[in-house]
Amino acid sequence: MARKKGLPSLYIGRGIGRQIRLRAERLGMLHDRLLILPETDLSEILGHCEKLKPEVIVVDSIQTLFWPELGSIPGSVSQVRETADRLVRFAKRHEISVFLVGHVTKEGRWPAR
Repeated sequence: MARKKGLPSLYIGRGIGRQIRLRAERLGMLHDRLLILPETDLSEILGHCEKLKPEVIVVDSIQTLFWPELGSIPGSVSQVRETADRLVRFAKRHEISVFLVGHVTKEGRWPAR
């Protein structure tokens, strides 16, 4: 796949946009094509992605996302499975690279909510 120059990268995280921006500045990763989306509803996220057409999507973390049609809470196995599957299918269809961050405890379990 050829690199699509000039397209934005999208960082999706539950944190407040200002906190995410400060982290990006500290890491030397802040640039005019890095967009920050503090959203957890995957239907909203995919809508933004359709409009923005990012080259790269980073989700930090997958356990915070939820698909509104499922009755389970964010971080549950069904939500993680559904949101990851929908993100991967979206990325393949639009030729977008996606990085999913997941958090686990030292014992290998997801953190308690």
